[in-house]
Amino acid sequence: MYMNISMNSIVKITQRIFYYLPLFSVTLIKSHFTSYFDYKRFVNFRRPRIGILYENFMYGNYKAISRLSNRKFNPFRDYSEHGVVFSDSLHGLGARDLTKWRDIYTFSQRRKNFIENYLKTKNLNNKVHAVGSYIVGAKNFCSKRQLASFKENYGKILLCYPVHSLKDVKNEFDVDEFICSIEKVRDRFDHVFICLHNWDINSPLEEICKGKGYIIVSNGTSSDINFLSRQKDLIQLADMMMSNAIGTHIGYAIAMRTPFYFVNQEIRNIPTSSETQNSYEKVEKAAKDNLIGKVTELFGTFSFEITREQMDFVDIYWGHNEFAPSHDSTQCPVSRG
Repeated sequence: MYMNISMNSIVKITQRIFYYLPLFSVTLIKSHFTSYFDYKRFVNFRRPRIGILYENFMYGNYKAISRLSNRKFNPFRDYSEHGVVFSDSLHGLGARDLTKWRDIYTFSQRRKNFIENYLKTKNLNNKVHAVGSYIVGAKNFCSKRQLASFKENYGKILLCYPVHSLKDVKNEFDVDEFICSIEKVRDRFDHVFICLHNWDINSPLEEICKGKGYIIVSNGTSSDINFLSRQKDLIQLADMMMSNAIGTHIGYAIAMRTPFYFVNQEIRNIPTSSETQNSYEKVEKAAKDNLIGKVTELFGTFSFEITREQMDFVDIYWGHNEFAPSHDSTQCPVSRG
C-alpha cells in the first residue's frame, strides 16, 4: 500500500505552506525575472523547506516530468530522483517512508529496474517510471526571439561546466589546468560561457574566469523551479559543452544534440558536514571513478560530432526520449553556425 499519510501530517504541511507562502511567492517572482546572465542574484535566493514539496520542486523537474510521462506528476503524492545516480545506491529513497508515495520517477530503465528490485524486498508496490532526460520535457526560460537574439550577439559558444561543490562536500580541482584546456580550443568559438553553481558564485574561480574574458552564467539554485529551463536555454545556445565533471549535464547535452567534451582532471572531495550525504557522495564518486575511462574514451576527444556510441552510453544512464515531443512550444531550436 502507499499514500498512508495521516491527517496530522497533512495539517502540518498545510500550516507550513501558509506560513511560508509570502516567502515562496517572492522567490517565485524573483526566479521568473532572473536570467542566467543575472547570476549574482541567485546568491540571495531563499526557498522554504516544506517536507517532500521542497524536494519535488527542486530544479523544476516536476514540470518536465509531467510532460514526459503519461500521467501528471503530483508533488504531494509522487517522488522524483533529482539527478542521474551512477552507483547502485538508494540515495534519498532508503531514508524515506515509501508507503506515503504513489509513483517514483527516474531517468533510465537501468535505474528503474534497481528501484523496483528494492521495492520488492520491502513488499511495496509503488509504480516506477523511467522518463529519460528530464530536460527534454522542460520549457525554455526565454522566448524564441530572445534566444535568436542571444545567438546573434554571442555567435559560436563554448559552454563550460566546471565541477562544483555541494552543501556537504567541497570539490577542488586545478583551476589553471582547466583554464588551459579551455584556451586550447577557445579560438574555435566566439565566446566562452562559464556556468557556475550558486555555491561557486563570488569564489576565486569566478574572478579568474572573468579575468580571462569569459562570460559568467548560472542555471540558478537547486531549489529554483526555473533551473532546468535556464539550463535548457544555455545548452541549446551552445555549440559545445565542456566539463571536468561526470554528472547529469552530460546526458542533457546529448539529449539537446549539443556535443560534449570531457576534460579528465583529478577532483578532490572534502566532506564538510552531513555524514549521510558524505557517505552517498563516496559511493557515487567510486562509481564515477570507474566510469572515467569510458567517459574519456567516448568524450575525451574534442569533436563537434555526436557518435552512436555516445548516445548508447547516455541511453544506459539517462534513458531515451523517443516518446517525448520533438517539435512543439517547449522546443526552441537555435541555429548553430
